[in-house]
Amino acid sequence: MRRGVRAALGIAIAVATLALLVNAVGWNEFSRGLERANKPLYALAVVASAGSLLAWAQVARRLFHTVGGRLDGVGFHTAYFSGLFGRAILPGGHVGGIGIVSYVLSRYGSGEFERPLVAISTTEFANNVASATLATFGLVFVLTVGHSSLSGVGFVAVVAIAGMLAALIAAYVLVVRFDAVGTVSHALARVVRATLGRVSSRVREATAEDRVAERVNRANDVARTLRENPRTLATALAFSHLGWALYVLPLYLCLRAVDVPVAYPTLLFIVPIAGLTAVIGTPGGIGVVDSAITALILALTPHAAGPVVVAALLFRAADYGTTILVGGLSALYLTTLDVPSPVGVLRE
Repeated sequence: MRRGVRAALGIAIAVATLALLVNAVGWNEFSRGLERANKPLYALAVVASAGSLLAWAQVARRLFHTVGGRLDGVGFHTAYFSGLFGRAILPGGHVGGIGIVSYVLSRYGSGEFERPLVAISTTEFANNVASATLATFGLVFVLTVGHSSLSGVGFVAVVAIAGMLAALIAAYVLVVRFDAVGTVSHALARVVRATLGRVSSRVREATAEDRVAERVNRANDVARTLRENPRTLATALAFSHLGWALYVLPLYLCLRAVDVPVAYPTLLFIVPIAGLTAVIGTPGGIGVVDSAITALILALTPHAAGPVVVAALLFRAADYGTTILVGGLSALYLTTLDVPSPVGVLRE
């Protein structure tokens, strides 16, 4: 399927899902809820969203510099946020986010793809650990203090937790057991050579055994550097937990803004679980993540649907809007420098 068709399909799904979500509670009720929302609390939600971006950027920056990445503070942050911008606007960007951000950093850095790839992969590993830790704490709260049960969340919660564990295992293999990645890379390269390589000399050359071995060895050297710096990994994990705590805070504030308070620990469970639905492929998970957040809150609390939908969409506007604003301004800044155009880089 052509890239433009995929983009149009992702946007169409996002718009349709949002329309169905708002229509379920009524457009008039939704607009009244927006009007009544506490504006100062929402402003704090936007600030917290920006804070989570900065915290996660520190994780990536520390790991990038540890593996020998060469970008100064401003250069790294503008390239990193531009990569997040591409991840947010491209359909399927959530799934391919590691590759997108890594490629942007490589284009504005030394040109080596392996260093930013390992750094950003490890960033995702740290963020997944923080997500799973806080979600587990939230689940314990829901089942004890919240006097709820998994029956309120249903099969989706079980699958979501299994998905997070699978992501943690994959990240562990990537960082700690990189030899397994090398084995898989060579196996995939052989399959590609035997199929696409028969009709494309470019693909055949790119997946040649010696070239794959060279890339795997370079990436393994970078991963070894991280393994030999446990203090850096510990600091990354600390910032990842801070980023997640700040990321969930806007939803808590948005719910307060529409007078439907929900305990913060409950949201620590809801937000990571709902975020897994972003793999469906709409830009930034628009529509699907909003719907998942709404469904989980309604399943675990006695609140009415109307204000919960308003709060969920306000939260997503603060979250997604902040990423687009910061990433867009970063990409705009790069266009003023004597470097490759960020638009061209993202198209690549």
